[in-house]
Amino acid sequence: MAEAVEKTGGALIDALLESYRSLLGGDWQGYRNYCRRTLAFTLRLHPVHGEEAECLATAVAFHDLGVWATGSLDYLEPSVVLASAYLDAESRPQWRREVAAIIRDHHKLTPSSFGGLAEAFRKADAIDLSGGLLRFGLGKQDIGAIRAAFPNAGFHRCLARRLWRQILSAPRRSLPMIRC
Repeated sequence: MAEAVEKTGGALIDALLESYRSLLGGDWQGYRNYCRRTLAFTLRLHPVHGEEAECLATAVAFHDLGVWATGSLDYLEPSVVLASAYLDAESRPQWRREVAAIIRDHHKLTPSSFGGLAEAFRKADAIDLSGGLLRFGLGKQDIGAIRAAFPNAGFHRCLARRLWRQILSAPRRSLPMIRC
């Protein structure tokens, strides 16, 4: 599994996250592994290659970075802004729409209207967040192998702390990233 992730975007994710290492601080390893898990789940649900894999890996790397950039769980648009700036700098404006859809829709409670990669990534993120309780057709062994290959490294504890802070500071907007 780790080999497939490496071939299909893992190295790009690492390169992108390296430039945000100081922003992520002690959460860097946990976020890196989380990105690799969600990439692996996405690839199981919607195999991709070539440029489509690069587009997906870019979205995966940036999808939650706004949490650290803003210090808030209201992070979807800040994550889109970070990804768009990167895509512009890399002369990849053709990916802006799809990357933005993947980021904006990854916490939707209903299917992504963008479909394709955005929908596959929405499901992959839900698989990871639920600890494999939601599977969307993936087998328990497959999910277990991916989780073993890319350990949590405290990532969900980090999210729980941030959620608790959000609840205390803005109880009526405790989950601003959730979309219908």
